[in-house]
Amino acid sequence: MLQWEETNFIWAIGPSDSIERHSFRGSKPVRVLEEQTTEPPCEDVDLIVKEEDLSDNYHVRWEADLNLQVIEFQVTVGTTDSVGFGLSYGGSMAGSEIVVGGVNEDGTSYFVDRK
Repeated sequence: MLQWEETNFIWAIGPSDSIERHSFRGSKPVRVLEEQTTEPPCEDVDLIVKEEDLSDNYHVRWEADLNLQVIEFQVTVGTTDSVGFGLSYGGSMAGSEIVVGGVNEDGTSYFVDRK
């Protein structure tokens, strides 16, 4: 469950969907549910839209609907390899919420939830 505190985006790019075998990875602390302030948003704020460049070729955009309590992430990565994206309070992949996705040889996409 996301809260108002800081969390970390974690990401990886690798030749397969194994999160243990990635060629590039990183972690970045973010405040997913806040605008650029240290206080929770006013009651009249219903939608938070933010985006972050995690690297030169890894971009994340998200919308948080506070009324529906739903967050939608859009991850854009310049690679043909598999991609991992997750949320972590500690900043590491261990114990985090991760999805791994990519494109199969036949052109179909896949996503796997890795907890």
